[in-house]
Amino acid sequence: MPGAESCVTAQDLARDVNARLGRDIFVAVTQADVSVEGHIEARRGGGWRAVIVLRDAHGATLGTRELERTDASCATLREPLALVIAVMLDPDASLRPPPADSAPPPPTAPSPTPPSPPPPIVIEKEVPVLVPAPGPPVTVASPPAPTWRLDAGASFTAGFGLLPSPAIGGYAGGLIEPPGLFPLEAFGIAWLDAAVSQSGASGTFSLDMVGAGLCPLHVENGYFRAYGCADGEIGLLTGRVTGQPIDQELLVAGALEGRASVHVAGPFALRIGASLVFPVTRHDFAGGGTGGSVFQIPVVASTVDVGTGVLFP
Repeated sequence: MPGAESCVTAQDLARDVNARLGRDIFVAVTQADVSVEGHIEARRGGGWRAVIVLRDAHGATLGTRELERTDASCATLREPLALVIAVMLDPDASLRPPPADSAPPPPTAPSPTPPSPPPPIVIEKEVPVLVPAPGPPVTVASPPAPTWRLDAGASFTAGFGLLPSPAIGGYAGGLIEPPGLFPLEAFGIAWLDAAVSQSGASGTFSLDMVGAGLCPLHVENGYFRAYGCADGEIGLLTGRVTGQPIDQELLVAGALEGRASVHVAGPFALRIGASLVFPVTRHDFAGGGTGGSVFQIPVVASTVDVGTGVLFP
């Protein structure tokens, strides 16, 4: 929880519990009989509160412990937490002496003023714990390893400004999120031909594009993912104007994109996207025999798309 980052890591707490039980009990999730979950949070008025939950392999709650500490530093919760978890897994753990590295120092000469006792541990609520019958060693799930994530799909798209008239096309692409890094995006768009009649000339224009980018803005919960991306795009714009040879030009542009995916069922999701496109190359297509301009790429264009996709995991 916020503010509790310096209390104790899951790895350090696991080592403390192993030391108290005298054996290693933490294994992979697929091999675990029970699992221990918990969190630490700051209390109103100062101090810290820890909640520990013991669950079986099917996710059913076997027992709960809540501890409070009035110290300014939550690091003092480390030893009590290790003891409580050890007792939840093995009731006989309370009868064993603490690990050697946590034993109190040898007594020193008495001082005129005895040291103040440590703040007491306050157990706010205690719920009976169901402990497995004696048998094979209890195994506890270790934290899951980071995984790669995917959000991909296909959409119908509409564009304004990239072709002489509003155009429609097909979009296919996705985002991949490596562990610990920003999501990366790649996509392609094929636009249907757009007709034009300007300056006494007529014709059609077509455009195919590909793009890629980085999405530093990323928000999600269990049912929703949203991204803010900066993309680079490149495409081939072809003009077929009556009385003029076919004119093909390279379109290079940058874009700012917003995209969202809403979970529907299983891995399937509804995907929505919108972008502002800023062309770097702005070719002017001339009309046949008139010298006038038939179409010039504007300073800013836009696209929107709606479709379906999949989310993993």
